[in-house]
Amino acid sequence: MIGGFGAEADVRNRRGCVKRKSAKKSWAGRSFSISKKLNSDRFERSIFQPVKNSNVFTQSRPGAVIYDMKYQRELQNLILNDAIRLRLLRLVAVLDLPDCWVGAGFIRNAVWDSIHGRSSRMHHGDIDVIWFDPLRIDKAIDHELESLLSKADDSVQWSVKNQGRMHIGNDDAPYSSATDAMRFWPETATAVGIRVVDGHIIEIAAPYGLDDLYQAIIRPTARFLIDKKIIFEDRIRSKRWIEEWPHLQIHL
Repeated sequence: MIGGFGAEADVRNRRGCVKRKSAKKSWAGRSFSISKKLNSDRFERSIFQPVKNSNVFTQSRPGAVIYDMKYQRELQNLILNDAIRLRLLRLVAVLDLPDCWVGAGFIRNAVWDSIHGRSSRMHHGDIDVIWFDPLRIDKAIDHELESLLSKADDSVQWSVKNQGRMHIGNDDAPYSSATDAMRFWPETATAVGIRVVDGHIIEIAAPYGLDDLYQAIIRPTARFLIDKKIIFEDRIRSKRWIEEWPHLQIHL
């Protein structure tokens, strides 16, 4: 977990007296350490170490048929065999952020390619990195994290967002975690996150389960079915998903 930035951090001098350490100075030191890790030869070697399957955290829609154990293994194996995505996940893991996941199109598009019989590829668009810490919501921190990731790999566009503040712009109640924040994303198939922990374990967060994702269903989440329906409809038009993946079905 990243510490020492936010408000202020307590540090003690040699006599035991408490001194106040500024958030900006603490974060600068931490970012330098992360930068060294991201660009070290040791990290480059570590990305080729074996990764294994692990946990899935799901909360399916009421009445939904649960296929998650099957789809969990399929998704984990899909990522295990995708060298590019696996490397990007390990880059994010080096940041050591609390409650941190890579989600949205990073996973959704890979699965849709797979069920259409296509080989793995990276699509245009951001790599969405989310994390959760309601006490450290300065946008400048996210921008610094994006910069660190870009320096490590500038072949993709990074987007880092602390979900501890995202409820404000989304007109939602405060989120309790990164997975809770995913519940307020536009589509159930988009609301999936994945991460590598301890260097070799894949974990999945899917508040609506994985069945819609693997059954090629585009289904709006609750608020995008009614309150934000116009946003959902605009995404369907602008993303042109049906043209790209013709097996997809829209369920309202």
